Amino acid sequence: MAASTERSRILRLALPAVVNNISLTLMQTVDMIFVGGLGPEAIGAVGTIGTLVWAVMTIADGLGTGITAVVARKLGAREWHGARVAAWTGLVATLGLGLVITPFLIVFRSGLLQAIQLPAELWNQADSYLHVFLIFLPAAFFRNALDSAHRASGAAVGPTLITLGANVLNVALDPLLIFGWFDFPPLGTAGAALATGLSTCIAGLVQAIMIGRTPYSPWRSLELSRRLLGSIVDIGLPSFLEQAAMAVSQNLLIAWAVNPLGALPAASFQITMRLSSLSFTPAFGFGMAAIVLVGQSLGARDPALARRLGWRATFYAMGVLGGLSFVYAFFASELVGFFTTDPAVIALSIWPLRVYALTMAFLGGTMVLGPALRGAGDTRFTLWTMLASRFGVRLPVALILCLGADWGLVGVWIGMGADFVLRALLLGWRFHGDRWVKALRV
Repeated sequence: MAASTERSRILRLALPAVVNNISLTLMQTVDMIFVGGLGPEAIGAVGTIGTLVWAVMTIADGLGTGITAVVARKLGAREWHGARVAAWTGLVATLGLGLVITPFLIVFRSGLLQAIQLPAELWNQADSYLHVFLIFLPAAFFRNALDSAHRASGAAVGPTLITLGANVLNVALDPLLIFGWFDFPPLGTAGAALATGLSTCIAGLVQAIMIGRTPYSPWRSLELSRRLLGSIVDIGLPSFLEQAAMAVSQNLLIAWAVNPLGALPAASFQITMRLSSLSFTPAFGFGMAAIVLVGQSLGARDPALARRLGWRATFYAMGVLGGLSFVYAFFASELVGFFTTDPAVIALSIWPLRVYALTMAFLGGTMVLGPALRGAGDTRFTLWTMLASRFGVRLPVALILCLGADWGLVGVWIGMGADFVLRALLLGWRFHGDRWVKALRV
């Protein structure tokens, strides 16, 4: 395959996925911007709950990775019925799991807030946001599974338009439900969560209709397969554990290093995190392309093509994030100013954002090489790499520099940057070898 054709295949998947992920990220970013009108405490509350939300959604993300890899492999082998059965099996499993865990999370949500040592001044607004979000959790799980199955075919524009529509609806609902515009009840942070939940439900309904029009529609074969569920779980469980390790380590970092610094540093950290999540959306897009193209190439029994496409996507992501790093380094205060006008919060955010800029390209590498290996089913290696890097480097380095050396948030971001570099090197070494090629059988 010519280089131009490979580039075209990657970009055709990656660019819509970038727009899609920007839209997903903007959903909570918009919530944070709107609740900023309620004060810095509301920003800290919604941002902190965003990290907890991420932790909960890692369950759906793990299964979603399994769904995408298995359905993509079936489609690459042109096994249409197998793709339908795999998609339906994954959807039922994901929705069922969401329905089971939601009541427990609602009942014990106060324990979650206590576990991350949430500052007292953030408690009421954080609890309100979390409670409403959890009510919509099964819908969020199901929509995640639908999106994973849909993208396994390489479809990108349709899912992206759905996410854009959901984001527009969220923007429209936020001021109505947060501040009570046009005689709506002012619900504060709970209104932000309600706007996101309603937008997610409507997006899920539209995506269910859209996937029903595809040749691999799960609605055409309501058949469950224990064998395919095993393959989905075989990939999804290590992927979930990997995502959970990310979420747990990040929540521990917030609980042990960030929150003890006080409400303003907590707000500053959440703003910097939100800006970082916006910056790596291009890498997410290339990672989505990698997981689909590697899976399809291996399904077509062409590992050499899988390797070339994986590396090409990785270099594209690192180049884009490397370019963006200059924007983040030189315009840090202006970027933070989109979220708050509080001079203390802006001052606390500038140097952490510049430290992040130094390692953005390495983060881009991890966000493509990891999905490429997952698309091949090599999820155990990515899991062990995540555990070693997060708990062996990120947490101890950040804690030592933040609290021991009294470097505050700068120390936290140095620890995070060290994690990015180590993980990029380990994943690159693995993808350079051959063991990932035979990691999955479906």
